[in-house]
Formats: sequence, structure tokens, C-alpha cells
Amino acid sequence: MNLKLKPNMNQNELGGALFYPNYLPQFNRWMVGQEDLVDTHSWVDPETDFQALKLQPGHSVVTICGGACHALAYLTKQPSVVHAVDTNQTQLALLEIKAKAIQHLPDHNAVYQFLGPANHPDNLKRYQRHIRQHLSEESSAIWQARDLFGRPRYYHFKNHLYRQGKRDQFIHRFKTLAQFLGIDLVSISNSSNLHEQRLRMDDALAKASGKRWYKFIDRLPMYQEVLRRFKQYCQQFVSKENYFTSFYLGKQFETSTPLPTHLQEKNYSILKKSINRLQLHHIDIQDFLTTHGSETIDAYQLLDVQDDLSPGEITKLWEEINRTANQGAKVIFRSKHKQPPFLPILESSISKNWYTDPDINLELYQSEKSCFYGSIFLYQKRT
Repeated sequence: MNLKLKPNMNQNELGGALFYPNYLPQFNRWMVGQEDLVDTHSWVDPETDFQALKLQPGHSVVTICGGACHALAYLTKQPSVVHAVDTNQTQLALLEIKAKAIQHLPDHNAVYQFLGPANHPDNLKRYQRHIRQHLSEESSAIWQARDLFGRPRYYHFKNHLYRQGKRDQFIHRFKTLAQFLGIDLVSISNSSNLHEQRLRMDDALAKASGKRWYKFIDRLPMYQEVLRRFKQYCQQFVSKENYFTSFYLGKQFETSTPLPTHLQEKNYSILKKSINRLQLHHIDIQDFLTTHGSETIDAYQLLDVQDDLSPGEITKLWEEINRTANQGAKVIFRSKHKQPPFLPILESSISKNWYTDPDINLELYQSEKSCFYGSIFLYQKRT
């Protein structure tokens, strides 16, 4: 779908646009160019999706690919198929290399080293010996492509993968800026409990607010947004017990911290057996759905894609969702907004066939450990 920058974006919208880089097509060459890696991981908490979607063995799932981790996590519920759809071929290549690592590396430890810390020199050998020959032609070309220094892109798995995406780099700049203001995010994240963590965060912000540069930086919407999300994160969850801390701080996973669903050893066997149920599609989700028959899909994960769509595009997307959805099917989506501006339009067009519960939506939002999105919504098809 061809999206255009709004002509009268206010500061908050602009801040959201910079934090969600796909909102500014004019910056595509730097932020989300056709071959750019935007997200190296998913900001979706799979446990929240499991709670919402109630995935069962045999279900058919469609998801936006994005950072890929959530698509892999769904396989632990043994659906019949997980369709991962994206218009960015590089994001699909990320999902494919993660899937092939799980499928073809010799054991869980090798998978963990490749996809967990993702910074070990042996990962280059792992890629060459076990993964490269199993990649599709499109994905192989992406991972073999070289940067300005002549290094193949698969070197990301030797050089801290989770610092290589465009969004990772932006958040790293936020971390550097916070340090400049005297806000030690690492120290805050090392708090032993939630009370201590809140006190450290409040104390750091109080000290920073008195500095000359703080007032200038506080007027930058994109940094306001990241700081707001990290503050919310510190208010709700103990960082030591939350693997999303690694993504916010650019740290590698620690064995003492719970791992993402697809990296947990208890899920390794079922993931390895189910990986062939994952199907990748380089196509717009609406166009993808037009290729499917009526009442064939049980669960949909739209991420925040609707933030970027026009009212007409949202209507057409839901026409296809309504047609392809089984009775009782569920759709979960997120937004950067607390109250998405498209929601009234959506409600007016789908309320006859779909319903939502505001209390459940709030419960899902409060349960999500990433604190990345502004809201979460679950819709279920009426039976």
C-alpha cells in the first residue's frame, strides 16, 4: 500500500513517527529502505498474545512478520500453519534465518548462542556450516550482502544482532542521551525490586530535570516518547525478571533472566518439530488474504500496521479479515496511540460481526512486558 506523510502532523504525531520509523516514507532510504533491517526482534510479548488469542493445536494463524520472535513463539502452540506476512523482505529474511537456526543447528545451546547473545565468533561458522545452504535465494542474498566496510550482513550474529536494526540504533542514541543527562538506565535496571527501581528512576529524572540541556531535549517528541515508555516499563515490571530489558539497554540476554519464548530450552523440541508449519510471504496482508478462502483462519496478529493505513485501506483490510475468519476467530492489534484515531471508523464498519471488551483490552495492555505500544485491542468474531 502506498502511504503518504500527513501534511499537518503535530508534535506528538511526529514523535510517534520517528519512534515508529515506518511512519515517515520520506526517510525510507535511511530508516526503512527496501533492504533495511528495522527490527531485530519483536516488541510483542507472546504471553500477552497467548492470553488473548487462545491458540489451539490445528489453528491457522496470520501475522505481520515484523521482528519475527512472536511468529516463532506461536509455533509452540502447534497450530496447523503460521503465515508470516511482510512487505519488507529483510524482515522476512530475519524470520527465516531464525527459523533455520532452530531447525538445523545441532542443539539448543548452539541455537541460544546464535540467537541469544548473538555475538560469538563461532556464529560465523554456524551460519556457514548449518544455515546458509537452507536459506531461500532471496534471504541468502540479503544475508550475504556486504556493508560499506565489506562485511557480509550475517556478521550481525557475531557483532550483537540486537544493536543492528534501525530502531535499535535509535534507542541506543536515546540511552546515550540519557547517560549524558546523568540518567543511568543500567543502574536503574539492576534494582533488586520494583520499589527500588521506581525510586531510582524518579531520583534520576529529578536530578536530570535541573540540567540546562534537559529542557531542550524535553521538547524533542521522539525522546519524550521513548523516555515515557521506559518510565512506564520501570513502574510496572522488575527489569531483572524481564527479557525486554536487554532490548531497551542493548545488553545481551543473561541466563538469570527469563528468555523469550522461542529461546527457552523447554520449547526447543516442539519448535524444531513445528518449524515447517511456518510460511513466509512477501506481500501486503490485505493482498495475502484475498488469496484465501472464506472461513479458513482462526487468529490474526496485525501489530500496529493500521496506524499507517487510511480509513479506506482499513475498511478493505477488515472486509478480507471478516471473509476469511472462522466463526469465533480472534484479531489482536496494537497502536502507538492510547486512543487510535482510526478506532471509531473501525467500530462503525465491523461492530455487526465483531466485538471487543474494553476491560480485557486494558488487561492485555497492562500485562505486556515490553511497554512498547500505546494500546492493545482484541476483537472476536460473533458466532
